[in-house]
Amino acid sequence: MAAGPGMQDLIAEFVVEAGENLEQIDSDLLRLEGHPAGAPILNGVFRLLHTIKGASGFLGLTRLQTVSHAGETLLERFRLSGGPVPPDAFEGVLAAIDRIRALLVAIGETGGEPAGDDADLILRLERLGAGDIAPVAAPVPAPEASPPGEDRPSPPATSVRVDLQLLESMMRLTSELVLSRNQLLRLHGLDRDDVYLRPLQQLSTITSELQDTVMQTRMRPIGAIWKSLPRLVRDLSRELGKDAVLRLSGEDTEVDRQLLEAVRDPIQHIVRNALDHGLEAPEERGRAGKPRAGEIRIQATQEGNWIIIRIADDGRGLDPDHIRARAVARGLASQGEAARMSEATVFDLIFAPGFSTAETVTTVSGRGVGMDVVRANVERVGGQVEIQSLPGRGCCFILRIPLTLAIMPALLVRAGGQRFAVAQSAVAELIRLEGPHDRRIERVGSLTLLQVRESLIPLNSLSALLGLETADPERFAMILEQGDRRFAVAVDEIVDTEEIVVKPVSGKLRDLPEYSGATLLGDGSVTLILEPGRLAGAAGDAIGRRRLPVSPAAGDAPREPVLFLDVGLGAPAVASMAGVRRLERVPVAQIQLGAAGPLMNYRGRATPIAPVSGVRLQTEGVQCLVMLGEDDACVGVAVDGVVDLDEVRLEVTAADRAPGRLGTAMIRDTPHVVLDLDHYLALGLARLTGAAAGDPAGVAA
Repeated sequence: MAAGPGMQDLIAEFVVEAGENLEQIDSDLLRLEGHPAGAPILNGVFRLLHTIKGASGFLGLTRLQTVSHAGETLLERFRLSGGPVPPDAFEGVLAAIDRIRALLVAIGETGGEPAGDDADLILRLERLGAGDIAPVAAPVPAPEASPPGEDRPSPPATSVRVDLQLLESMMRLTSELVLSRNQLLRLHGLDRDDVYLRPLQQLSTITSELQDTVMQTRMRPIGAIWKSLPRLVRDLSRELGKDAVLRLSGEDTEVDRQLLEAVRDPIQHIVRNALDHGLEAPEERGRAGKPRAGEIRIQATQEGNWIIIRIADDGRGLDPDHIRARAVARGLASQGEAARMSEATVFDLIFAPGFSTAETVTTVSGRGVGMDVVRANVERVGGQVEIQSLPGRGCCFILRIPLTLAIMPALLVRAGGQRFAVAQSAVAELIRLEGPHDRRIERVGSLTLLQVRESLIPLNSLSALLGLETADPERFAMILEQGDRRFAVAVDEIVDTEEIVVKPVSGKLRDLPEYSGATLLGDGSVTLILEPGRLAGAAGDAIGRRRLPVSPAAGDAPREPVLFLDVGLGAPAVASMAGVRRLERVPVAQIQLGAAGPLMNYRGRATPIAPVSGVRLQTEGVQCLVMLGEDDACVGVAVDGVVDLDEVRLEVTAADRAPGRLGTAMIRDTPHVVLDLDHYLALGLARLTGAAAGDPAGVAA
């Protein structure tokens, strides 16, 4: 008899909760295997299994109830005896857990139990529990009862279950609100009327806070996808006849739920490969002077807007010569091409479809299916895969994935008469190409190289990479970094920076790998989002593989990175990049005049603005700011514009030193005023402290 809608909702909720309980049981059982006298662990497993049995009985899931009861009965005998669980009985409990998991999958897909019976498993569990096990002398203590008439307080609920579709709907609506906010800010920047200034600032602040809150609801600890790995390592190491220890760290690192699901399979596949290909057999490890038990380490950390997952083992590592030989045998490269390949290029070959270093096909690996899917899945969500390996020492796979796919800060550029967006996290720096800096560009054969300080990196035209025709001069270069790849892409114009809402591309564009998505800008236009990793591939293998050193002339003084700024002093100005956090172009609508001077809401904090002496704040459009300080003590230094960034020899003459200026330096045969940004940082922080102590009006707009 089919269950009604109400019962189906109960079953769906039960499947989710029971799945979480099974993950906990798996983890506890493996801990119990390493601690035979772990009575508290055994009690916890028993209670969770008892919960599954009781709920399945209430819902009429008889197969699930019968299997759970048999496993519970077996555990009860050992729980009361106080002795260790024998290996055979332990394997039987794991078999029961696997059967329960399979039944839950079927129930989740169909809403009911599949046909069949579990007589073989029940008989096995009954035989394992038929031994004569003497009960312990001391009785099992009963839970402490509350005094009559007294209610024991229960802890307040701190979480609720929310349907994923509802969360996705909230995210979509918040994204639309962000787009509307951007449109209003753009319209207000074109209008001198300040009637709507205060409401618009409040709307912008509330939208930002709502966006952050909704984004947090999508975040989950990455440890949620690691719970199955200890069981995977245990079972597979036994199947392969190897000893392996799994060490996890950074389980609390939070990742967007959508990205979490995207990297689940790649992580599992890399772990399986580490067990099969990486770790040696115990005897081989002993001959090499290694511990008999191999080690697999998985670590997750957050670095800026990226989540870095490192999966390392202490096995034999990758053998470049063996990979070259396999590539030649499979026709992926000629003998000469393989010999000329760099080590990084050789390691990239393992991601080729159908490529495998295994000599024989087993149930675990050898068919060349998997590593190409690993890279495809990671790059599909805007991530990157790197490999580091030392022969005989081990191998490390590094997965870099963005924090979230929904909303991200982006740089807007123009090329071939069209606008494109690229994630700011992929842009290392921007360089002006026109004018006296043309000497930075060199040509070696068919390669165009850009000199960036002490190195030469490949330079490609974005219009050429995308097949666009343009007559406009390419005036800027984006320096992009993708793992160990560093390359420059020339564009016609740097348009703006903006928080964008990532939308999937239409079906007609899904075969174009250069685009990872699309977005709707504040002016209502649709813009494609560039995928830096695919741009690197389109530009060829020279990208990131050539880092030609540029040796300074003998006797040259050390160089340091500086910003060339327009500050209205009647002479060009520079400032050291030391301490500069980032450059921002902020809509004037977000700046207000408080009791302590100009302030803005920057990333949820009241941030003072300290104009360079001689600079007047813009009254419309956008204001250029050089951001200094840390998250909890940030100051925006207002300038008229940022002209360039370069590395120069800075020899300061302090004869004309004054507050806010260190003196003068001769750069490019022209005297430049050298600004003291630390002076403006201290000035801004002092103003913020004064506002906090006095009238805070306008600080938290």
